[in-house]
Amino acid sequence: MTSLSTEQLNWIARYAAPLMPAARDRFIEAVIERLKVMGEVGPGTVHRVAREVQARYVVSAAGLGPRHKP
Repeated sequence: MTSLSTEQLNWIARYAAPLMPAARDRFIEAVIERLKVMGEVGPGTVHRVAREVQARYVVSAAGLGPRHKP
């Protein structure tokens, strides 16, 4: 995989922002790991993968934790 651009890393950070602070680093690592296996990626791929991974980290309103194991 080609290194992610600053702009791509910024988009991943934006997807991490609404998550619980303790989950942000794990989220970013999970997104980067998924992108590594894809080879060359464009902006659309970064957004799609970040959105898919983010869905696993969404905490319910009751504060019960992630809907799925990350």
